[in-house]
Amino acid sequence: MNKIQLEELFKNFPQFKFVNVTQSNLGRKDSPTFSIYVSLDSKDTWINNIFFNSNYLIFQYYNDKLEVISKSYKLPTFRKKIINSSQILQKTLANYLSML
Repeated sequence: MNKIQLEELFKNFPQFKFVNVTQSNLGRKDSPTFSIYVSLDSKDTWINNIFFNSNYLIFQYYNDKLEVISKSYKLPTFRKKIINSSQILQKTLANYLSML
C-alpha cells in the first residue's frame, strides 16, 4: 500500500475526524514506513489546538505490519497485526473501533 491508499482507507471511517499520513524512506527505499496520525475528535475541540490533547492514535505501518506506537490513555490497546490487503486493514480498524 502507498501513502494515498492508506490515507483514503483511514478517512473512510467517520470515527476518525482527523487523519494525516507521513512517509519515511530511511533505511530501504523499497520498504517505506508510514506513520498515520488519527484523532477521534475534530481539530477545533483540541485543547490549545494540540493533537496530543485529543483522543488520538499514532499507527505505524511497515513491512505489512500495523501497530500503534502512541495513543490517548483513554483508548483501548491495539495489538500489532499483519496486514496483507486493504480488506484486512478495513476489518482490523472496524474491529478496533467497535471496542470504543
